[in-house]
Amino acid sequence: MLQNLVQEARTSDSEGATDVARHARLVEAAVRGDLHPLGEWAGLRAELESGADMDSIHRPAIVLHLAELLLATQPDTIDGLDRLLAAAIAQAERHSTDEDIVLRLRLVRAEYSPEERRRLLHTAKMRRIEGRFRALINAREARRCCLEGIVDEALEHWREAIHDGILAGMSEEAADWLYATRALNAKYGNWADLDDDHRLAQALRGTGTSRLLNRVRNPRERAMSAHVSGNVIDAVHATRRWLADSVVTASWQSENDALAFLGDLYRDNSEPGLAARYYQRAGRPEKTVDLAEGAGDLLLPLPDFSAAPWWVLNTGVTLIAAQADLIDDASASTFLGQLVELAARGRRGELSESPRLTLTAQAAKSACALAGRGTSAQAAALLDLLAADVRRSEHQGRDTDKVHADACVEIAGAHPDLTVTALMRLFDLADQGVDHALELILDIRVLSLLGAPSIQRMGPHLSGRYEILPAEIRQALDVRLRDLSGCGHYLVPLIHDEFDPDSSEVLFRRQEAMDRILNRPPPDPNRVEFGTALVSDSSLVSGLGADDRNRCLAKLLAVAEDSREMASNRREALIAARNLVLDKELETSDAFAVAKSCVLGTGGGSRFDEWEREPHPLSSFKMNMGSGSLRGCGLRLAAAAVSTGDQHLWVREYALNMLHSDDKGDVQDSTLVLVGLPESSTSDIDADLLSIHSHVNVRQLAAVLCARYPSRYPGTLLRLEADANYRVRRVLAQEVSMVPEERRAAVLQVREQLRNDLRSSVRIAARGRGSENTQ
Repeated sequence: MLQNLVQEARTSDSEGATDVARHARLVEAAVRGDLHPLGEWAGLRAELESGADMDSIHRPAIVLHLAELLLATQPDTIDGLDRLLAAAIAQAERHSTDEDIVLRLRLVRAEYSPEERRRLLHTAKMRRIEGRFRALINAREARRCCLEGIVDEALEHWREAIHDGILAGMSEEAADWLYATRALNAKYGNWADLDDDHRLAQALRGTGTSRLLNRVRNPRERAMSAHVSGNVIDAVHATRRWLADSVVTASWQSENDALAFLGDLYRDNSEPGLAARYYQRAGRPEKTVDLAEGAGDLLLPLPDFSAAPWWVLNTGVTLIAAQADLIDDASASTFLGQLVELAARGRRGELSESPRLTLTAQAAKSACALAGRGTSAQAAALLDLLAADVRRSEHQGRDTDKVHADACVEIAGAHPDLTVTALMRLFDLADQGVDHALELILDIRVLSLLGAPSIQRMGPHLSGRYEILPAEIRQALDVRLRDLSGCGHYLVPLIHDEFDPDSSEVLFRRQEAMDRILNRPPPDPNRVEFGTALVSDSSLVSGLGADDRNRCLAKLLAVAEDSREMASNRREALIAARNLVLDKELETSDAFAVAKSCVLGTGGGSRFDEWEREPHPLSSFKMNMGSGSLRGCGLRLAAAAVSTGDQHLWVREYALNMLHSDDKGDVQDSTLVLVGLPESSTSDIDADLLSIHSHVNVRQLAAVLCARYPSRYPGTLLRLEADANYRVRRVLAQEVSMVPEERRAAVLQVREQLRNDLRSSVRIAARGRGSENTQ
């Protein structure tokens, strides 16, 4: 149509025809995507709205293309064209313009005008227009009902559209509408006849010749072809045309595919904000989460909780959880209240969504991600909302278990008036056997609140980071922990060992753990065993006498040296041996020798090390056993077992050398070893050189060293404060918040900048414990 307008204007000598040609070229560019929404497109829209040359008979077609493009790409702004659409409709009717243009103009206006919508539906119902137009009216109404969650009416209108479309010979559109009903049933839970719709749609293809929109080439095929050939600009243009055509014809499944494909194109071509918007409209939460992870510190467009279909809200709510750390405190509090209310409405059955309650569950999860960022009243409301998720039958889990436990810890730390309530809820979840709740009880934040002995042994530099509850409150919580059953979970003995080490139950568990270690059978050549209980058992055995611990240590070292064992089992033996060696009462010379052989690789390989190689690309049996390296775990054991100055220097040098390893796990272990060394051993390590390393753990090590010697590295501190990875900035914030008084002046500027960081976790870490008294 646009090409016809341009050609007609070129053959005319009138001044008005020149304007029509210019307008047509502009709209054609807008349809392709060449016009910037705030630039030429806005200028064209303003010129059309001004009423200049309103007598042009081609102006309704120009307005139509502009309005349909806006409906496809920015549907929330379509009502801003009302005056322009009304004038174009009046002008088209006055000049007896093509009925197709008039109807499509009215359909665009019906998207936001209930009165226009009623007139069109009445006209179709009374059969005052031909069948192809009745089909289009019903299909567009079905699309609108679907987006508003009116499922029954949407299905009814699509069935009417399919009937009229088939009679009018529009088999392709009728097939698209069958797929639309199939997608609607899939989203709202009528899954009985999905295959029937598919088979009917396939049978309809190619049985008719009439089309609502005539295209020389299918825009979807053009978009795919341009994408495969690497022509990104043409791919974007064609996909926008594909999206606009799908919206115009109410081909809803095709519209969703176009939205997702356009999101992919924008994601791959440095437009994450636009990609996020299209992914939300398409209802693709997984793609949105991946996009957020790759966006770094860029805050993507978040939902406004306006009237939107559940899959759009679900994707937006998922994005809130993925970017919770980037949301400012005021907005986080607002979102928390909205999410709690949304989840409560869903649990009361007030939302129109999937029968699996996908939106309700995600709203609760996202609320948990912001649990510590709102008011005390909001946190209490969240705990009340999730109270029903605690009780369950045996071996039953809930989708919210992990985030529920995380929320309890966050609330306990952020709201002192709810600390006891939140910890009691955490213990209730642990009593139901929730893995993550049991793990969090042994988390340093919870142990510090409860004043656990292991925290006191860490020294004031580490234990001083966290608050400790008053003694009378800790005593009541200790009683609750002693009664913890945890459905027989393997972590329960460790919890009891931490808080009630002298009980008969704990003594019995320690003896059992020692027996399991000492009686571990040698590897069976006919069997492969993955995973052991050596690490948890070693934590229990550490409470036994020195002789028993030495016997267990010898057995663990034997397992670590045994090349018949899997590499993963040998690593667990090294970690378990380190747990025992941390107690300096034991003889550690043998442990250092074994650890050294693992670091140097002189102890031989492990069983099935050949499985770690990349499998053949055509192999149907692919396994990933992880790294077979023992160097990192061996180095950490060696660092714990040092007894002489020479051994100490050896550990330091090999830890520095291992920073160049290609194995990420070994690099991480080496940084942990270097962080654990005394300041006298790290004073000559060049933190400035480490700060430009590609591995995030090495830059975190640089942050620790810079905080130890801030006057030596002022420029490096500023570079790390601006590091692109928030984990580096968070470690730096934790360290500068704990520097001694005599070094505090050297980090004041960096700490102040970290207090204003984009990420909430960095800001909280920079404030530190008692930050109100630390300036």
